[in-house]
Amino acid sequence: MPNLRSTIAYGIARYQVPAIVVGPIEQTVANQRLQSASVNLIWSPVGFVDIGAEYFWGQRRVVANIFGNEQLLIGKFRLKY
Repeated sequence: MPNLRSTIAYGIARYQVPAIVVGPIEQTVANQRLQSASVNLIWSPVGFVDIGAEYFWGQRRVVANIFGNEQLLIGKFRLKY
């Protein structure tokens, strides 16, 4: 449909940081691996209005092998003038 558009994205970053190089405190904040994915859908019922939603997922692992996940659901309403 011409009034619908979407995007799918994935990214990953890996860092080789030896634990012996950074101190014990830095091991809990220095990234070892980051990855994220997102998908969105935007609908334009008329030319000057956008309504959309996006789902985002992310994961982070630090040098100390502690990891966490993040999930977001984002809404959008935009009037263009």
